[in-house]
Amino acid sequence: MPQYIGGYWTPEQQEIYDTYASACSSFTRAQEAMFVSGERSWDEYDDYIAELTAMGGGKMNQLYKDYMEMVVSQLGYGN
Repeated sequence: MPQYIGGYWTPEQQEIYDTYASACSSFTRAQEAMFVSGERSWDEYDDYIAELTAMGGGKMNQLYKDYMEMVVSQLGYGN
């Protein structure tokens, strides 16, 4: 398996990461700046989350959850 972030992705996980990570990261950074500067209202936060989810953010979130569950399991925590 390819090594990444101190662990390993399966080929399927790597494909998800390669497909969505860059776009989600760029979008998040841009939106954070807009919220902080006041260019985008905090009243639109739910819209932002929906936009991020639609562009693959939900898949990225699940990817990291699955990865952390694997790490915790390998370290023997939660047993």
